[in-house]
Amino acid sequence: MMRRSRVVSLVAMASALGMVLAAQQAGTAPEQPGYARQAPRAAKSLLLHATRAGKRIVAVGEFGHVLLSDDEGKGWRQAKSVPTTTTLTAVTFVDDKHGWAVGHGGLVLASRDGGDTWTIQTGKLEGSDSLFSVWFRDAERGMAVGPYGYAIGTGDGGKSWEQVTLAEGEDGERHLNGIFSGPQGQIFVAAEGGRVFRSGDDGRSWKLISLPYKGSIWGGMTLKDGGILVWGMRGHALLSRDGGDTWAELQTSTDQSLTGGAELDGGTLVLVGANGIMAFGAASQPFKSIVRDDRQCATAVLPAGRGFLFFYQAGVAEFVMPR
Repeated sequence: MMRRSRVVSLVAMASALGMVLAAQQAGTAPEQPGYARQAPRAAKSLLLHATRAGKRIVAVGEFGHVLLSDDEGKGWRQAKSVPTTTTLTAVTFVDDKHGWAVGHGGLVLASRDGGDTWTIQTGKLEGSDSLFSVWFRDAERGMAVGPYGYAIGTGDGGKSWEQVTLAEGEDGERHLNGIFSGPQGQIFVAAEGGRVFRSGDDGRSWKLISLPYKGSIWGGMTLKDGGILVWGMRGHALLSRDGGDTWAELQTSTDQSLTGGAELDGGTLVLVGANGIMAFGAASQPFKSIVRDDRQCATAVLPAGRGFLFFYQAGVAEFVMPR
């Protein structure tokens, strides 16, 4: 069995940072017990993930904060009703109305109005255990994944959830860090130890794929041309052009851990991560990397406007791509 103490999730690290920050920041009283506070500086707090609900941007983070923007990130407002104050780690939407968020305590929340209001589907209101990532194919079928091989799935929009086993033995205890859609209906899960899991039958069975790099993989995405990109520790990013059978390293020009990625219009790839690193370029050539002056860890990135939004310890900020 793996020694669990030697593997630390980046999401857990970011959540711990959020607890330290919480002790330094004053907030307003919650409008309802157990509900996220309407805090004037919510958009400046730790945000861990973001996605689009149609044209709207939805971001989630510490204290149960759910932030919404309808103007490409220029302005933000909090969701009207979020029934938790625990850290939310990931969010996904299948259209402009139907979305899910996950977080500590194995919590799964659902929204049916574009993120304005949320209800609890499963999990605990508070807790130290986390779900790390959530994915839905449509308004009915979805999965959420977390530490030590924990995965749950639903076929009825989250009304009921069942545990999903990706592998047995030691491989079945690997941290599952990110789940995303692959080409041709596949599902991929980025995991620790240089592994990804792949399913071609809607999660009923899984194949374990070993990557050339053996460190933890934090996340991934499918590119517009069908390529599969994953990223992880020490600046490693790998690309597959054959559905995940073989992988090649990209030259990211950094050795900092990479925590988020996006593809901009025109095909430019953007990777963000620890210590203020941003790397961008094309898969066929070395990336250009820069380090932001604040050196704060970015947790997610989303195309917007003339560049992208990055989400980090101090909320969200815009980066305009150089011409």
